[in-house]
Amino acid sequence: RAVISMASACYYQGIIKREPEPLTIATERTDRSAMKVMFPVKRHYFSSSNFEIGIRRIQTKDGSYNIYNIERALCDIVRLNAQDISDELMVEIFDHIKERKEQYERISQYAKLLKVKSLIP
Repeated sequence: RAVISMASACYYQGIIKREPEPLTIATERTDRSAMKVMFPVKRHYFSSSNFEIGIRRIQTKDGSYNIYNIERALCDIVRLNAQDISDELMVEIFDHIKERKEQYERISQYAKLLKVKSLIP
């Protein structure tokens, strides 16, 4: 039910080189169930209408998990004004994405859906 999000999603998809702590995840706002994990987790709650946008299912040798795509993760970082990502790292992420015109256009579409279009450079 949880989705790896924000800085953690950027790390697992190769945009950020250093693994952020804690692991950032998202669940639906109505899901208040306890999570049993053995490591630090920061949990964000999203509305049902926004929760499903941008979810990818990743299969690994250890199992499968849900993760937000880069475009969604970046919009959430901007939307929630994430304190766990430095300004320098934000510039690095945007520079990486701006080099890929198609990806930057997808970010604009996600930003419009998530109502953060005015915050995306």
